[in-house]
Amino acid sequence: MNNWIEYSVPKKHTRLYVSHILKNVFILVFILLLGFGVMPSSLSFWIIVLMSDATFYHAIKSTR
Repeated sequence: MNNWIEYSVPKKHTRLYVSHILKNVFILVFILLLGFGVMPSSLSFWIIVLMSDATFYHAIKSTR
């Protein structure tokens, strides 16, 4: 794991955080490759990661 993730995400949520973001990125790639036959741009990846990050933190904050 990278060191930045230890500072931004609590250790008990690190595995869930990484799987959440990777799952959303794989869904994006699957839909775009299957539906349109194109690889998503780096901007699309960045937007998906930022949106996943925001929804993850909102979900964790609301459970406290």
